[in-house]
Amino acid sequence: MIEQARKELEEKRAQVAQRKSDLSSATYGIETRRKNEADKVQHGIKRLDYKGDRTHRDIVEMRASLCKSVARLSGLRMSRKRKKDGTAEDIYVIGPAGGVQIFDLKGLQDAPPDALSASLGLVAQLLVRVASYLGVRLPAEITLPHADYPQATIFQPASSYLGRKVPFPSARHSSTSSPEGSRTLDTQPNLPKPRLLYIDRPLHHLSAQDAPAYSLFIEAVSLLAYDVAWLCRSQGLKEQFDTWEEVSPMGRHLYRLLITQESNTPVRLENPLDKDTSPSGGPKGAETRDSARLGEISHATAHSFLGVAANAQYMGGLTLNPTKLTDDFKAFLLSEQQAQEWDVLSDKEWEDMEKLVAGNPLEAGMSVSDVETGKRPTKTGDGTSPAGDDESSTSTRKKGTSGWTKIKSRAEE
Repeated sequence: MIEQARKELEEKRAQVAQRKSDLSSATYGIETRRKNEADKVQHGIKRLDYKGDRTHRDIVEMRASLCKSVARLSGLRMSRKRKKDGTAEDIYVIGPAGGVQIFDLKGLQDAPPDALSASLGLVAQLLVRVASYLGVRLPAEITLPHADYPQATIFQPASSYLGRKVPFPSARHSSTSSPEGSRTLDTQPNLPKPRLLYIDRPLHHLSAQDAPAYSLFIEAVSLLAYDVAWLCRSQGLKEQFDTWEEVSPMGRHLYRLLITQESNTPVRLENPLDKDTSPSGGPKGAETRDSARLGEISHATAHSFLGVAANAQYMGGLTLNPTKLTDDFKAFLLSEQQAQEWDVLSDKEWEDMEKLVAGNPLEAGMSVSDVETGKRPTKTGDGTSPAGDDESSTSTRKKGTSGWTKIKSRAEE
């Protein structure tokens, strides 16, 4: 019995000694081996990041190439236009053959309706294709012409991408112009209302004859300009877009973004086999972003996804919103329309006034008292001005018609 207990005790002692030996062997150089294993994992992560960055770089380059190709195929180009005073102005054209001008918001007042409608439709088509190639979703959804939908339309950002089938609005925008189209829209009041990128008459005529249609059209153009500004901002074009004047030149922004590609700067990737190379997926791990490349940020890839915090903060630099843009643009058009209702003196009339007032009044047949009272000279048959006949020399102009004179609006003619 005692011998058996001693034997079992010896066996347990041998097992404990073996375990101590195994533990000593397992823990021998553990820090070094642990560091080596961590280095292997980090090296594998770097290799995967490098492969992902290289693939994303190829995607970015392909996106930039597709955007440039579709812009050239759409006929987007720059040309110079000579003004009457001899100076040259850069204008941007889109469309085949001669194409049509891409009008700035500032020049919308005098734009021909047919050319303006064609220009807006072509710009809308180009924006939709470029957004598809870049994998981004524009803030204001654009619907291109299709069956039972002959013109391009645009939605408010809050009403975009709801996935509902919306009937085509009336061609004149307002309920009074198309009763049948109005009844179609009124039967489904919860549907979003698209804005037509189309106009069938000069803008000042539309303003005077159909105020609701005018308001919707201005809103549509403002939303289209905002889409252009948002796209340029997301693809790294260095513009602030803080005011509507900066958003106004849509053609110039599209040309710089798609043709000259000012934001498409080459990127060199670090080899993960180099010593002390950190993972090169800067946008994935960065806390802030200061710039972007054409095709880098998108909604279609996990790499440089537009919804992450860094990219969302970068897009937060676009402080101008569609509502403010529309309000400021409408205020500008209103001031332009009011200014056009006032007649402007020609150069010949100004010269005559300078001779009578700023020149020698006596040579012009006026006395000192006439100059002080603002009377015009009346000449006799021999070309001299009669003296003492103040009442006969008084101008026949009515009171309140001196200087600028308000005339009838063109829309009322």
